[in-house]
Amino acid sequence: MSYVALTVARNEEALIEHTIQSVLSQTIPPQKYIIIDDGSTDGTPDIIKSYRDRGVTYFRVNDERHEVKSYNMCRAINIGHKLASSISPDWCFSLKVDADSVLPADYAENLLAFMNRHPNLGAISGRIRGRKAVRTRPSDGAKLYRRSCWDALGGVDYVIGFDTYATIRCNQLGFETFVSDICYDELRTSKRKSFSGWYLTGATRYYLGLPLWHTFCVGFVYLNDKPYVIGSLIMFFTHLLHTFIGRKNRFDPDYYRFARWYVLQETINRVRVLFHTTIAIISKS
Repeated sequence: MSYVALTVARNEEALIEHTIQSVLSQTIPPQKYIIIDDGSTDGTPDIIKSYRDRGVTYFRVNDERHEVKSYNMCRAINIGHKLASSISPDWCFSLKVDADSVLPADYAENLLAFMNRHPNLGAISGRIRGRKAVRTRPSDGAKLYRRSCWDALGGVDYVIGFDTYATIRCNQLGFETFVSDICYDELRTSKRKSFSGWYLTGATRYYLGLPLWHTFCVGFVYLNDKPYVIGSLIMFFTHLLHTFIGRKNRFDPDYYRFARWYVLQETINRVRVLFHTTIAIISKS
């Protein structure tokens, strides 16, 4: 059950050491841990380099940065996997860990064991502590990929919302995705807080081919997230605006058909679980 671990970091001097130590402390350690420094301007490189004698491989990306933050992340992730394949060409699994994630010591062991029991599983993650999770949508903060799934994807695509796109594509390619019950910590919340964050979420949902009705439903889930109702409204009306404008699609028609089917099935399953949970509560009362 060999795996490589990969972290992309940019100006993470306050948090990166916690992440490194949690990865190196795994009960099943990675055969190689690669950290891609995406052009840091603080003390991040020095912290990473101090772990070289413990098997950490440091690589710095000095390419010109793209104005879209996620594009830089995608580039760094793909560089990291190419480097992993050149150093450890026989890797079977890849654990992508964000630079603000802290894993329990048995995190990799649990996910690898689950992968072994489910050979059609392409990607899996644990659950962020204190956050709800959709069972079929692995968290990108600490996600384990099967080699065959990663190769089929061809790496991460240079799109906003690349993690959601990768999950949908995994399923389109015939792989299953799953969220385990094991929890890990996210030291910096990924929740949207600014108006621009909600706007970007609405635009991303449009470009990924998620239907407008789904964004409307999801808006109710996020009503209690800051800035409360306003955030959900911004997300929905941004998606609605892009739909009317009808900007050029980024992917092929087969992907968009599958994306619509995927979220429909996901919604049906969530309603089914909610229905059975409600019946169970009523029957106990």
